[in-house]
Amino acid sequence: MIKFNKILTFLLLILIIVLSSCIVKKNILSINEIKIANQEIDVCLEHKKYAQEKIDQNKVIIQTIQNNKNYEFYKNLELEWLTIYQTWEFAEIQWNKYLENGNEKYKLGAINFRNIAFDLETSIENYQQRFKESKKALPETEFESNVK
Repeated sequence: MIKFNKILTFLLLILIIVLSSCIVKKNILSINEIKIANQEIDVCLEHKKYAQEKIDQNKVIIQTIQNNKNYEFYKNLELEWLTIYQTWEFAEIQWNKYLENGNEKYKLGAINFRNIAFDLETSIENYQQRFKESKKALPETEFESNVK
């Protein structure tokens, strides 16, 4: 009976070790890491707000210039800003997951989404500026000038 108890105890110990290695351990973040993640979330929120403002501006312009030659440009611009908004939203989600469990893959995902969103913002703002400066663009209506 004693041998049986020893064997049973030994098997139970092995089972505990195996199970504990299968459990994903939460990484405990330092105060500095939490502070940085929260700052990054704030950046995401600011940029999402900015992108939403751009979406709203383009919607107003689109509603008023439907017969204008620049209509397609503003329609595409609205879709681009929607993509940027969603990219910032993905970054925010990743930062929140990182704060929840400290897993570095979420931090890396958040950084990648943030970098993509910054690149998209820069690209679309440059494109918008080039479009306005091009000779192809019709002169802005008074309404278009006031909305921006």
